[in-house]
Amino acid sequence: MANRLALDMGLNLDAASLSGTFHMSSEEIELRRQVYWSLYCDDKLAAIYTGRVCSLLDVQGAVNLPSPLAPEQMSTAASDTSDMVRCNKKILVHRGLIGLCRILENILLALYAPKPLYKGPQRISFLQSCTLELKTWFYELPADLRIDRPNDLPQVYTLHMVYHTCCILLFKPFLIRPKEAPVAPKTETVKRVEELCVESAKRICHAGKKYRQVFGSFRKSPISATHCILTATLVLIQYARPDPDFANTGRPCCTLYIEACLDILSELSTSWKPACRMRVDLIKYLYQKYPERIPNSLLQSDRKNLATLAGRDTENASVHPQQTLEQNLCPLMNVMCQDFMWDGAGQSFQELNGVSEAAFNTQFALADAIMDSSRQDGENFMDDAFWEGMSFGFGHEAQI
Repeated sequence: MANRLALDMGLNLDAASLSGTFHMSSEEIELRRQVYWSLYCDDKLAAIYTGRVCSLLDVQGAVNLPSPLAPEQMSTAASDTSDMVRCNKKILVHRGLIGLCRILENILLALYAPKPLYKGPQRISFLQSCTLELKTWFYELPADLRIDRPNDLPQVYTLHMVYHTCCILLFKPFLIRPKEAPVAPKTETVKRVEELCVESAKRICHAGKKYRQVFGSFRKSPISATHCILTATLVLIQYARPDPDFANTGRPCCTLYIEACLDILSELSTSWKPACRMRVDLIKYLYQKYPERIPNSLLQSDRKNLATLAGRDTENASVHPQQTLEQNLCPLMNVMCQDFMWDGAGQSFQELNGVSEAAFNTQFALADAIMDSSRQDGENFMDDAFWEGMSFGFGHEAQI
């Protein structure tokens, strides 16, 4: 509703570039810019959180970015310079989030929207260009927006978490598997994609740990951190390889990271009830997958109740087929899984489960992107050389 009102009110047009707006003060023009871009970013974060399509696109607006205060403005605008410096940092965070949401919009439209923007080898070109855009965005972050040292703005940590979530959303579609597909060894390319997703998930955990070190807990965090933590947890449960120290313990991979994610969701539950429900579902999923030994932080839970819930879900599933945990928790993945099924060998797609060819061609049709991705130089999606050097520049963050 707010997005539609913004378009109806003309907030998608910069008032400074329109004739007849001389009666608007510079403060009002700047405020209109901040409102428009705030709605734009909220639209993208809501899209990945709820799985709905974007309703406020970049091409619909012609608005300048919020302007940081100049040094002379900071010296004359207020008596407390520290407040103005902090205000300027918030504007930098907003500008950084705008740039990231523009990249996120491209990812959603190309890989998750009902009608794909690219076909065939164009999607591989998109994958390469989008990877470069993400790396460039990260490398160009100003010092005030980095977290290698403690930062007094909580929004900066959330910004980094959203960045790593975008990395996961870019690569995860190529890891989708049909339920009926036979178990086959993973190709080196699939392993490489999984490594990128797992590394991004760990970086989300690192950002969360740094956030807690500075601010104590996530009890007052915005809800946008909830989806980032959920995405990281699912990736760690599904794709992380066994840790050498826990290889024969029956514990899940990346146990310490998963425990940290569940702790953060518990803290987020103080303000956001969805985080509490997500945490409960994740604990049930962990108990089902690792019945012998669940993470240490969950050992004090009532395992009998968890077993009862797991058994009840199994009985219900026998009568009424249910969606997987990821489909229940992530609507975005739920929509994609309906039609985008790759057998992992790069050879063919499985049956469309009754979906018509027309529906398949208009909903997340990534099959030809993988099956027909050869280029003139002979490099394709399945070549290991394609993935060389495709890390997302995590070296800018200090290891924990």
